[in-house]
Amino acid sequence: MTTYRENALLIEGMDWLFIRIALWDQYQLLAPLLVRPPKKVVFLSPATGHNTGNLPERVDAHLKAPYSSARLSKVWERLSHPKFTARPLDFFFLKTRFRYEVVRYRDLHQVCMWKGRLQIFTRKGEFETRGSLTGFQARLPIPLARVRRGWLVNEAYQP
Repeated sequence: MTTYRENALLIEGMDWLFIRIALWDQYQLLAPLLVRPPKKVVFLSPATGHNTGNLPERVDAHLKAPYSSARLSKVWERLSHPKFTARPLDFFFLKTRFRYEVVRYRDLHQVCMWKGRLQIFTRKGEFETRGSLTGFQARLPIPLARVRRGWLVNEAYQP
């Protein structure tokens, strides 16, 4: 069952989407159903989001709390500029070592469980985080195959 907001997003679409980082995975699962996806996405950090300092250079727009009108207007002007080109939204956030990393789906190679931690291998490097393989697999809208116990491989990965 979908909520009113999800229905509005699916049917009507929108030009701008302001979304909390924690809800990005849920949005990505809905994205293939959208009639008209948003043209501009602004990611919102929580009030205690001290681990998001690296995001402004990795995403098109990022706002840290408190969301002041000055910060919002700066983001609005940059994204509304005629020469602005949006980056692809085919990524997920990975919280590792007290900060968020942006990982594109096509760069994810494999994920394994090692000593109670998730080891994520990407084209850009290796990351370690907490969680379960099943939870990690469920949060991404890409095909991850379980090749053996404790090991997932991205079926779409091309070296």
